[in-house]
Amino acid sequence: MFKRCILFLTIFISWVFADVVMHTPSQFYGGEPVVFSLEASGSNIEFPVIDDIEGFLVSKHGSSSSLSILNGQRTQKIIQQYSFFPNRTVLIPKFKITIDGQSFHTQSKEVKKIEAKKTQSEYIDFTLTASKTDLYIGEQSLFTLIFKYRRDLQIVDLGFTSPNFQGFWSKQIGEAKKYEEGMFVVQELKYILFPQKSGKLTIPSLKVDVSVVDSRSNGMSFFGPPTRIEKVYSNELKFNVKAIPENLSIIGDFVLKENIDKKTIDAGEALTYNIEINGRGNLDDIPELKILVPNATIYDNKATKEFDMIDGKYGGIYKKSFSIVANENFRIPSVVIKYFDIKENRVKELKTKEYTIEVKKKIQKDSQL
Repeated sequence: MFKRCILFLTIFISWVFADVVMHTPSQFYGGEPVVFSLEASGSNIEFPVIDDIEGFLVSKHGSSSSLSILNGQRTQKIIQQYSFFPNRTVLIPKFKITIDGQSFHTQSKEVKKIEAKKTQSEYIDFTLTASKTDLYIGEQSLFTLIFKYRRDLQIVDLGFTSPNFQGFWSKQIGEAKKYEEGMFVVQELKYILFPQKSGKLTIPSLKVDVSVVDSRSNGMSFFGPPTRIEKVYSNELKFNVKAIPENLSIIGDFVLKENIDKKTIDAGEALTYNIEINGRGNLDDIPELKILVPNATIYDNKATKEFDMIDGKYGGIYKKSFSIVANENFRIPSVVIKYFDIKENRVKELKTKEYTIEVKKKIQKDSQL
């Protein structure tokens, strides 16, 4: 009987100190992260390496630990937190955690995606707008977040996570702008979006956590009045993205300039050849231009790109420079860049000229005694 009691006690202690638990939500809003944690207790704990769940990248967000001593035995409890951004209902699988050389498994859990609805209130509003929702791959759309609230609303803090523009190349334009509009305080944030694939793309509803003074609470604090957090949701935006003819990747309205510093050089002398493209469009997608000149040495400098906004349109200047050295006459071939002209709605070409360069050979004089 005594041995049986010892055996039972050993099994019980092992169960207590080798417990593993996975904490997960049962549902999440689209566009928001799913945060889950693994909890384990024991002396020596090994957590699994989690890189992705159903193809969605998982990020590790630190851990917390506590130590307890019972009857002289030290036990550690560790909680490891993770997050990821799924766009559909997912199944978080079982995970193996090794504790003191033994393997334990968590329970799998399905997390359902639910759609957030735009908050309707006369005191607060969160709206997403886009300058264009029917566009081509690589075509610009100006995306604006507009958050406004009544001045008499006692807001203590705003918690906002930058949007995840899946399927778009994005760039924030300037800093957030704040101004007053009648009874409301308005905050705006702008981005430039360029869709990277065709089809139906969606920017899901975004959320702002608004901390407001809780007038319903009677509690007092040395650190200020009690507050509560209200979740405010925006609308979602849907885009219809069309493929560019001939599977081109460059779209906009561009002008090409070129120049060479000389058409006649001495053997071994360097010639400079410059190409410049400027205009409105996705200059980022113009590749490194290359030229091939047989029997010549080409020093290829990396292209420089300068970007700006003019009348709400993104663009800039692309500059590429070559240095060419040769000992005999050579020809600089024409460089052709195809792009989709957004103004004329057709495929066009940027084409440089061909140049024939004369190379003067050095005359060697015979020396005589």
